[in-house]
Amino acid sequence: MNAFEESLEDLNTALNTNPLDSLALLSRGEIYYSLGRYEESLAGYNRILKLGIDHAPIEILKRRAHTYISLGNFEMALSDLKSHSIYTRLNDKNKEFFFVCTWFC
Repeated sequence: MNAFEESLEDLNTALNTNPLDSLALLSRGEIYYSLGRYEESLAGYNRILKLGIDHAPIEILKRRAHTYISLGNFEMALSDLKSHSIYTRLNDKNKEFFFVCTWFC
């Protein structure tokens, strides 16, 4: 068993105890993403947002957008990035920079 699998096992145990643990949900989503298990990663991010239990929904939207990009769903990724509160305050010239920065930041 590799470190990712061990971590997933621990996170699943933690989530069985407390299914609303946003840090465990986020960590599990990140591990799924790292393993290329994008659908499972996406499901975790969606769950955090649906439950409204995270204090940084912008970060979850950013991670979910990256996952959508990895799945080739650019329309949904763009929707998440546009919902980012900073995006609405940018002028057209800076919006392209925002997307590049969001991807690499």
